[in-house]
Amino acid sequence: MENPKDYYKKNAGNSSIREETYQYFLEKYIKGDVSKFALELHEGSKISHNQKPFWIPGRVYTYEYDPKYKDVLDWYDTRPMMMCMGIEHNENTGNDLVWGINLSFLPEQVRTTVLQFYWDAFRKEIEHAEKSFWEGKLFLTVQKVVDFIKNWVLQLKIFSNQNTNLSFAYRKYIIAGPDAGRIRNATLVEYTDWSKSVFFASKEIQKVGLAEIYNLYWKNLPKNIKRDKKNSTNKKLKK
Repeated sequence: MENPKDYYKKNAGNSSIREETYQYFLEKYIKGDVSKFALELHEGSKISHNQKPFWIPGRVYTYEYDPKYKDVLDWYDTRPMMMCMGIEHNENTGNDLVWGINLSFLPEQVRTTVLQFYWDAFRKEIEHAEKSFWEGKLFLTVQKVVDFIKNWVLQLKIFSNQNTNLSFAYRKYIIAGPDAGRIRNATLVEYTDWSKSVFFASKEIQKVGLAEIYNLYWKNLPKNIKRDKKNSTNKKLKK
């Protein structure tokens, strides 16, 4: 498995990488056609289109989503690529919510930093997950990963020190309760595809384009975070 940082460096100059990545995720995770990926893990197929998904902190999911308040949102994503942080219950609405980071809202180089951090922090667990799966075991996550991921305050501090604002991409999605049924076809993105996901450019964000969202990310960085704008991604998306 190639780590996100190396994969980004190797492919950032490839003008077709974003379209190729989108088509890859479309076939494997959106359409769910695992037959075209005969030599891959297919861990995601165990938690996929026809089953109620397990929401595991520290894992990345993609799914269809119909926001409850889309009429008042400045923008929204009907195909999130989300790293799950946990689940909570809203007493006011009665809904259960899964919350986490919608990676699609982070510029590519920022997304790479985030995924590389988790990759480095949990490399042994990721490698063990791959080994376990090939041995016929469904290995999802360990308590070390869960405990860290649930410590949101610590993560904000760590990523602030890396000049990254996770809060910009923080979102909650309804999974159960009176307003359930807004998530469909949820599937787990396998560890082997974390690197590819740095180039996943969603085509299902509504009201604004990705380049505008990335510009807003850089524009709204807190004062304590350096505004190091290596904005080549924005230029490529505008072409």
